[in-house]
Order: sequence, then structure tokens, then C-alpha cells
Amino acid sequence: MAIKSCTPTKEEISSAIEQLKNGKSTEPDIIQAERLKAFVETSVQLLYPLFRKISEVDKMSNREQRGISHQAPRER
Repeated sequence: MAIKSCTPTKEEISSAIEQLKNGKSTEPDIIQAERLKAFVETSVQLLYPLFRKISEVDKMSNREQRGISHQAPRER
């Protein structure tokens, strides 16, 4: 099964933060769910560009794996 690789929307990130269970923390950076929930808008503003960049890098990697990447002609 192929995994859909696209940037989550700000609304999806916000919804995911709100669904986090209190008393839990993310690994490996130990950010507590309560802290993300206390500042949802700030968390979204910080996470969205990160997820967008990850998505861009993933798309570039997928193109290279399929051999679609453009290669500049060699100089002689």
C-alpha cells in the first residue's frame, strides 16, 4: 500500500494537537501534550513549515528513486 505524502493543513495539525492525550509526551523531544494544547496556534505556526519542508524533501526523494530527476548535461 502506498503512503500518501502531502503536507497536512493547518487545520489538520490543530486537530491532531487537540486530540493528544494529557499526561503523554512525544519522543524523543519530550514535548508534553499539555504544552502543545496550551498554545495551539503557536504550535501550528511552528509545525506547519516543518511538515511542509519534510513533504518537499520526501517528494524530491521519491522522484530520485523513480529516476525522474533532471540531470544537467556534462561539460566536456
